[in-house]
Amino acid sequence: MEEGLQAVIVNPGVVLGPGFWNQSSGKIISTSYKGTPFYTNGGSATVDAKDVAHCMIELVNKKEFNKRFILVEDNHSFKTVLSVIHKSLGKKVPAIEAGKGLLYLGKWLDALWCVISGKNKTITQETIDAALSRNSFNNGRVKQTLHFEFTPLAVTADFVGKAFLNDIKNNHA
Repeated sequence: MEEGLQAVIVNPGVVLGPGFWNQSSGKIISTSYKGTPFYTNGGSATVDAKDVAHCMIELVNKKEFNKRFILVEDNHSFKTVLSVIHKSLGKKVPAIEAGKGLLYLGKWLDALWCVISGKNKTITQETIDAALSRNSFNNGRVKQTLHFEFTPLAVTADFVGKAFLNDIKNNHA
């Protein structure tokens, strides 16, 4: 944009969609399938991958250049997100809050396991900070510009859950 190119900037929340089950937000699905009784008290915003694609195309078609848009369905607690995803996968919803103390214990045990197994750490200070923080984002600008309604989290989770279960059935997850 600084060099004269026309561009639309989008900042999506946690993008939920099928595929790539072992990376990025896809790990939320594959981890939920294994089942976990824990949730953290943090939260963030989610958005359906199809909604992100739709909004990007429409913003370019409407020539909404040199503007920034936040693409989120809504702000949710991690407990809500995990509960909805667990339900879509037929798993028991998390019921135990993992507070700071439990997370630090998990970090210590994870570090010990890494020394023994040679694997990389999964619980870092950054993951603890993210798990406990509550971020809130406003989608008003994109909703007003496009007269767009985002797909509700429960609908997205149901779609993604079915895709994951289908991939498991077909050995692609």
